[in-house]
Amino acid sequence: MMNIRKGFTKLKHRQLKNFLTKAHPDKFVKDKGKWALSAFKSAASGIPAYKELLLKYGLNHNDVRTLDDFQEKVPVISKKDFFVPFEAKAWFKKGKFSRVKNFMVSSGFSGTFAFGADAGITRRIKRGVDFTLDYLFNTSEKKTFLINCVPMGVHVITSLPLAETSVRDDMVLALVKKISPEFDQTIIVGDPHFLKKFIEKGVENGVDWKQANVSLICGQDWFPESFRGYLAHIMQMDIYHDGSRKIIATMGMTELGLNIFHESSDTIKIRYQISQNAGFRHHLTGDENLPAPLLFHYYPMRTFVEEKKDGHDDTSLLFTVTDRHSLMPLMRYDTGDSGNLLSYKNLSGALELHNLQSLSPELKLPLALIHGRRNNYIIYGGKRVYASQLKNGLYEDFNLAGKTTGYIRISMVNGSPQIELQLKPGFKSNKSLTSAFAYALLKYAGADIGVKCYEYREFPYNMELSYEHKFINIR
Repeated sequence: MMNIRKGFTKLKHRQLKNFLTKAHPDKFVKDKGKWALSAFKSAASGIPAYKELLLKYGLNHNDVRTLDDFQEKVPVISKKDFFVPFEAKAWFKKGKFSRVKNFMVSSGFSGTFAFGADAGITRRIKRGVDFTLDYLFNTSEKKTFLINCVPMGVHVITSLPLAETSVRDDMVLALVKKISPEFDQTIIVGDPHFLKKFIEKGVENGVDWKQANVSLICGQDWFPESFRGYLAHIMQMDIYHDGSRKIIATMGMTELGLNIFHESSDTIKIRYQISQNAGFRHHLTGDENLPAPLLFHYYPMRTFVEEKKDGHDDTSLLFTVTDRHSLMPLMRYDTGDSGNLLSYKNLSGALELHNLQSLSPELKLPLALIHGRRNNYIIYGGKRVYASQLKNGLYEDFNLAGKTTGYIRISMVNGSPQIELQLKPGFKSNKSLTSAFAYALLKYAGADIGVKCYEYREFPYNMELSYEHKFINIR
């Protein structure tokens, strides 16, 4: 019976993969307006909090008939608009609150918590997660063990053998040493800072990462391509040529879904080219001075994504949940992330123009370029200095990167900027080390900013819930 079920699952995965890789790219976007409008009508007529919000803005949902109406008339909302002023029952479609079996809460990174919920019907979610893991890691052919190291309260719903450790690196290390050898491969999911700490600790404890068939999924935070290169260096992985082991980024939000965006082997290779080729980077982003954004696939049949321009030539992404099974579909929801949408056609054109057409993604899905959190910069000397620029320079120096936790704070002190960095346990701050860090951190910043290195226990930020909170780079 188990073999029959496994065979059926493999067949379904193969059929879905064939659809996603062989369909014309336009097929995935032509119905996006229909999906968004249907979701809006359902939310506007069935969710008390949303009905009250529309009333506040003076909008009759019957006046929204086209996608242009939706994008021009429907208000943009944030977690402060939706979750703060209304009682919990009002967030859900009429009568749906009693169906909730699982509540989830966001990290509180912005200072306001958002919430997610589901009815405990995991089969459909599990199918989606299992397909993505199979596509990325060939789990239907390889006996796979999954370790979830995301902070407590965030669960991975999968049919794979699973351990959930939260941010206990000692527990993960014990699993890798004793349980992983019984499997063909192990996939570890976690925050980039935590995975850095764990992989480094593995080296210190004698783990041979070259022999251990371990891949990583990085979620919760943006990272530069140089960070992937740093981890690959430690783990002795040839990530741009050998696909047997991977370091994959995903992106989701508690209130919208935990896997809205994900990379693939193709987008990783493209991002590497973006990071190395200033002309290609400028073509896709308009600014060759910024680090390469993360390049993600997304599924427009589940989530409608649109761009929102502000007055400073910045672009944010707005999300509308089009999944008809959602108990709490949010409309034109601003998450505070900076990014741009990229059609498959436009990406293919850019690749061809730069003689990179061999890298065209197998998946014909639309894509998004994610630059990180909005406003994750300071203005100094009339120009922006981004936290992402500091991280990019740091992780290009593998030796220095191994001496810090990766926690960096840039802030204005008495009108002048200052960069503060946390050293790993066992490293002492001195003038020579500080100078080396300053050179690496400011490599792409184009500014002369003071750097202060703190010994591990002296770092004044984020020590109470280390690796449980997202770290704030800008103050």
